[in-house]
Amino acid sequence: QSPDQQLPPTSSGRNGNHPHVYEDDISEEDREEFSQLSDGESIEMRRQQSGNISLYTKSTYGETMTFETHLDDIDEDDNDSMGDTEAIKHSDVIINEPGDPSDLLIRVLYWKPQLEFGNDVIVQVEASTVSFRDCLLRRDIGPDKAKFPLVPGCEVVGTITLLNQKAKKEGYRIGDRVAAMSRTGGGNATYASYPVSCIAPISKNVDAAEAVCLVDVYMTAHQALRLSKKQATPLTGSNVLITDGFTPIGQACVQLALMEGANVYVTAMESTQESYLKSIGAKCLPFEPTNWLPKIQ
Repeated sequence: QSPDQQLPPTSSGRNGNHPHVYEDDISEEDREEFSQLSDGESIEMRRQQSGNISLYTKSTYGETMTFETHLDDIDEDDNDSMGDTEAIKHSDVIINEPGDPSDLLIRVLYWKPQLEFGNDVIVQVEASTVSFRDCLLRRDIGPDKAKFPLVPGCEVVGTITLLNQKAKKEGYRIGDRVAAMSRTGGGNATYASYPVSCIAPISKNVDAAEAVCLVDVYMTAHQALRLSKKQATPLTGSNVLITDGFTPIGQACVQLALMEGANVYVTAMESTQESYLKSIGAKCLPFEPTNWLPKIQ
């Protein structure tokens, strides 16, 4: 089941007037020809204001725009403000306003890396997540709020390509492999920037896709179990109760607690959930506190 199927319907849909379509900057004839394309087909359209030609491709993410901007067209003032860093090809997944997956746009452009205020490193992304939190951000639902236009992707694994003195003082260097986290996205891109407080070094021998899946769920579970310990003593022989143990974080807590030798109890809502949790070594209790609390006491 996709994360979107767990969310209520939204009133924000495609209305033909999204900013990324540049309706006012493309001729009516070109827009009509684009509307007739099949998925995966492309068309070149001339931007009326700039005269530049952009390539538009129908895709599962919506329109894919490739900006045919040449390096010679980059403003000299931009070169000065960005230092000696060369312009590079950069792509990301972006959405301009809250909406559905069909409102996402793949953007490709030339970009000169620079550290914006509050960020200390730029990471070249190897793998990033499409998580439940990303879906909430895209729909502008839930406790975490992000600014639009939004690039989703809350967890990333990649390599540092640019850093400032603050990151250097923390021991980081260009070429270091890190995991990076942000509650407001930014990782579904070729490059992403982060404060040094939101990155952690990881081994070069770990598979990127596997590592990035551990960042959110298993890090949360690890921290929760660490807080439950007395003076960092192991959980060996301890009784550990994990409520709603079938959730991703719940299952991670079960696995980590069992690895430390704990007696793990979980609450579960359905018999199928109980069967699975028992199979990985947990002891199941009823979901409602009024049913399991007397047994614990």
